[in-house]
Amino acid sequence: MNDEILQIEKLVNQGSYLQAEKIAWSLHKANPNNLQITKILGLVLLLQGNYLLAEKFYIEFMNKEPGDFDVNLNLAAIYAKNEEYQLCEKFALQANNLNDQHSGSYIQLAELCIKTRQFEKAKKLIEKCIEIKGGEQNLIETNQENVRLKILLSDIYQGLGLNDEAANFLKSLNDIDQTHPNFGENFGENIYRILDINHKIVSPEDVKILHSIIDK
Repeated sequence: MNDEILQIEKLVNQGSYLQAEKIAWSLHKANPNNLQITKILGLVLLLQGNYLLAEKFYIEFMNKEPGDFDVNLNLAAIYAKNEEYQLCEKFALQANNLNDQHSGSYIQLAELCIKTRQFEKAKKLIEKCIEIKGGEQNLIETNQENVRLKILLSDIYQGLGLNDEAANFLKSLNDIDQTHPNFGENFGENIYRILDINHKIVSPEDVKILHSIIDK
């Protein structure tokens, strides 16, 4: 069983979610009461956007083991996607209580605050997240989380009416290397979202720069 779990983890890291799901289902059928397998199956389903089924397995896991940081945070993400904001906040806060030195819960809570237009609160949450990461100098490193943070900071500053600061975070995305192995597949989608949300605060030249990133 351990070999199969390692294989699933390898496939997930490679983005081969369908193959990972097949193995996870097989393991779950053979070991329906194994919480580790239930958690892995929930993750594979979540990564493919099957939120309803992922929620089912995560709740099954939580009924037996409520103190798992990853499961609480992933449930928060599912409820955010489903626009069930009270449940999102509940599980994000539970995740934060379990580990207040992990950036994930702060990011999830900040996204929730942006959606509910609590921009000052979102800013404080992102500032705490950056502090945990070791300061603003570490935002230079290329990875999916830093891209996400810059997008959130742009949204926050726009919400606060600080359009120049918001535009600066958009421009900084031009320095990102899309070929980096930690780069998320949703990058192009996020850039288009920025262009749509922030079309009033970026110049035509900046729009060309952002489109050039997508088209690389």
